[in-house]
Amino acid sequence: MTFIYMNWEDMTLVATGHAGGVVYGEDIICAGVSSLLCALVNTLEDARKRGRIKMDLKLDEEHGGDMRIHVEPALGFVGDINAYFRVIMVGLKGIADKFPENVKVGEVWTSGNL
Repeated sequence: MTFIYMNWEDMTLVATGHAGGVVYGEDIICAGVSSLLCALVNTLEDARKRGRIKMDLKLDEEHGGDMRIHVEPALGFVGDINAYFRVIMVGLKGIADKFPENVKVGEVWTSGNL
């Protein structure tokens, strides 16, 4: 099971686990989730290079690719960064709706540590 949590107030996304749809390495569910998360990381990395965010990215590939992304948008870029996350979260929710036994998505709008 893949679990994805987004805290909108402190701009932190955490993804853990493997979807477990089929054999590891051939799982289209996991591939879809991974593709969306890779797109997010690449987009955020571009924003970081342009001075639009500070980003803390932790990736643990030894444990199934667990990931934690925390960003701090620069003044004037909060809306853009929210939009990047929103697009990816809509896609992840679509996967979770289609495969509820394999992917769970949660969102919170209050501060706290994820």
